[in-house]
Amino acid sequence: MFEQRANAKPKPLLVDVREAARLLSVCERTVFNMVERGELTPVRIGRAVRFAVDDLGAWVTSRTGKNCANSENYAGHNETH
Repeated sequence: MFEQRANAKPKPLLVDVREAARLLSVCERTVFNMVERGELTPVRIGRAVRFAVDDLGAWVTSRTGKNCANSENYAGHNETH
């Protein structure tokens, strides 16, 4: 059990637009439209545009009234990449 924790990847704080779209099950253009409407706030690091995983979960919660599991259990997201 200890080995699993030691090898576990930490939950990312930020994701790119492609990963944000994948988490929300929408296309990348939809994510940018959500930014234009003020529904999501991007984090800009130089020219890079990123999205806080917690903000994505909060957006889902605001729409559904249910706590979003993705923001809590997002460790290991890169296993398929």
